[in-house]
Amino acid sequence: MAFKNFRDLGGFIGFGGKKVKKNSLYRSGEPTNLNPEEMASMRDSLGIETMIDFRGVSEVQDRPISKVDGINYKQFNVLSKQMKQQHDVGFEHWIKMLMPGDARRYLLDEVYIDLVLSDEAQASYRCFIDSLLATEGATLFHCHIGQDRAGWAAVIILKILGVSDEDIMEDYLATIDATNQTNKKIVEKFKKHGLNGNQLLELEDLISIKATYLQTSFAVVDRIYQSFDNYLQQALHVTPEEIATLRDLYLE
Repeated sequence: MAFKNFRDLGGFIGFGGKKVKKNSLYRSGEPTNLNPEEMASMRDSLGIETMIDFRGVSEVQDRPISKVDGINYKQFNVLSKQMKQQHDVGFEHWIKMLMPGDARRYLLDEVYIDLVLSDEAQASYRCFIDSLLATEGATLFHCHIGQDRAGWAAVIILKILGVSDEDIMEDYLATIDATNQTNKKIVEKFKKHGLNGNQLLELEDLISIKATYLQTSFAVVDRIYQSFDNYLQQALHVTPEEIATLRDLYLE
């Protein structure tokens, strides 16, 4: 597909040695500006029945999704506080206010903690689970770049399906190569807007991913809930019966 950071989560080994089904769970960056052939391919070739958008309200308004007949669209605002902050001051101006190291601290001390603990994130990921339980065809879930909000969604469903932490990290870090060219274009764009060297470094940190980011979320789960199973049960209210159903639906 033409849009960024697209991949099939199928093929990983899960619970009981079964594989995650191919052509059932897709993740990506925002699927905007698709041509007619790409739009038809989403439905007909990929079998996508449901598209889940984890972006904020302003992101959806500024960059609306290319709609496809026959696909059910859902929007769950995972990080409403952070997205509203950036929108209110303007993303470019917000970047200019960052001091060296601020972007990484923002990701480590806010974003990757709120993905686990914020009420909005927990409610959104519960809705994500509900959708996966109710969808017969394939699901595509995405955020803007497809790394943080969509990344944690991928962690949740892969953990439920029994995929190893090593394979989950492999999928997470695959975003580095998948977004390399796109990120370079973003940096070049903002360079033309007058950002200085330090500001461009903060932008690069903000749109990049590192293993330590995801490890932060895992550490929060362990510290607050003692295990990922407890997080699923206590924060997302996923029952053992729902876990069994998801495994029946997405493992083969």
